[in-house]
Amino acid sequence: IKKLEQALQAGYNEGFRAGRADREDRWRYDYRSAFAYQDANYGYDGRYIAQDEYNHYFREGFQRGYDDGYYGRQKYGKKNDDGGINDEWLIAGGIIAAIIGYELLTD
Repeated sequence: IKKLEQALQAGYNEGFRAGRADREDRWRYDYRSAFAYQDANYGYDGRYIAQDEYNHYFREGFQRGYDDGYYGRQKYGKKNDDGGINDEWLIAGGIIAAIIGYELLTD
């Protein structure tokens, strides 16, 4: 389950950045056209989880992050305020539990 969470986190973070960039550039809302969404391998290391499963959860996180970034909100997550210099966005734990819990029940 830890790898599923990592996929969701990586997806959310990348999605937030992509959504914010599209909004700032005044592009239309379209998370599916983003390269990171199509590729869905950012952060995948090939261990403990199949690539297609990682891709699925990355895209789940990406879509939610894109929504938040594009609309300038924090509905699904928040900025990581750990004092670091990186611009990192984290999906909320409750959202992770809802996605993973629902996915595990439907498998």
